[in-house]
Amino acid sequence: MKTIDRIVLGISIILFLTLVYAILSSSFVASESINLKTETNRTYDVEKNSLFDIFITIPQSYEKVEPGAELLTNVKLINLGSGGRVDVMMNYEIKDTSEKTLLTKKETVAVETQANFVRTFDIPADAELGKYKVYVKLIYADGNEAIAEASFEIVKASSQKTKDYFIYGSLAVIVLAILVYFSIKSRVIIERIKMKLKIRAIVKKKLG
Repeated sequence: MKTIDRIVLGISIILFLTLVYAILSSSFVASESINLKTETNRTYDVEKNSLFDIFITIPQSYEKVEPGAELLTNVKLINLGSGGRVDVMMNYEIKDTSEKTLLTKKETVAVETQANFVRTFDIPADAELGKYKVYVKLIYADGNEAIAEASFEIVKASSQKTKDYFIYGSLAVIVLAILVYFSIKSRVIIERIKMKLKIRAIVKKKLG
């Protein structure tokens, strides 16, 4: 492959990769902007004699999830009464409107003044559609409890992601086809120019 052909091919590849990167970047930014929407569904109830405030929130982009998807929650604990570190037991439950348990989860968390953390839950692929609540109950050594809850909905799987992939894939194919076309076209033009220069050189040599 000649130097000029390599340059044309290199430019074509760079343009294609740049466009693909721009498409993927815009998709990623759009996705991130959705995840940063204001959080809602914040509810809590501190039981009598409890030494903790507990909050659980669900980002707006996770208020509706599909079966088999991941539910993301933000949990915040505030130690109101104890000085120093306290180890507490956290019980999580997800229930439907009829109080049927979908899943449970347990863990131990160490808290001094306050703690903020993210907890995710894998929604079963066979989960029924409808409205659900995620409950978090804090239990520590003396038996006191603090409870919080947040609501979300399991909805029918959307074909939007498939549509997006199809659109982006189609655009990539079109762009690649255009780049290949112009690459071939430019080669033809370059070959014509080379031929003309060669003919000129021959004519000039004969006349000279």
